[in-house]
Amino acid sequence: TGYYGAAQDNFLPPHAFTESADELAARWIREAREGIEDTGILPGFIKTAVDPGPLSKVDRKLLQAAARTHHETGLVIASHTTDATSILETLEVLAEEDLPGDAFIWVHAHTVNDTEVQDRVADAGIWIELDGLSTDSLPLHRELLLHHRDQGRLEQVMVSHDAGWYSIGEPGGGDFRAFDTLFTDMKSALEDAGFSDAEWQQLVQANPAHAFRIR
Repeated sequence: TGYYGAAQDNFLPPHAFTESADELAARWIREAREGIEDTGILPGFIKTAVDPGPLSKVDRKLLQAAARTHHETGLVIASHTTDATSILETLEVLAEEDLPGDAFIWVHAHTVNDTEVQDRVADAGIWIELDGLSTDSLPLHRELLLHHRDQGRLEQVMVSHDAGWYSIGEPGGGDFRAFDTLFTDMKSALEDAGFSDAEWQQLVQANPAHAFRIR
């Protein structure tokens, strides 16, 4: 459940601009308890997204609504956030809403490869999710993962390919990015850097299970 406020708000329904944070939260809480529309299918987490730069009025409201939905449902929030300004302002909103750090996943944290910013966010207990994984990104992902391990917070980090879409009309769907880089090249790169099997299992098994649990 939740609304995607990035991409200049192009995917928000009209009522997202007129309803209050409490009214939006009421919609998402109802979905969490009764199911999405008439399917009876319950959501497993809250997804939202904000644009880069200072938070807009509607993006701030989406974060407030997500936090209030968490307080009522126990669902974790996964938020598309792609620059330092927006994630640091997000921290302020979460503090105002008294949201526990581990109830929030910073999606696309790899786009801010400033370890001081990542450390500040991680110090608040927030999940650091590094995605966009590809062969070309291996050095960056390896560096960030080793940094967080050395800081003693590997238990707060998750990884993802963020891949799988295709371009309609192009042969083979265009330039498809495979799903196996994490388990081949990335795993080998981490092992070469001294990653233990226990640390690997922490990263790919224990952390996702812990992050997406119902609080």
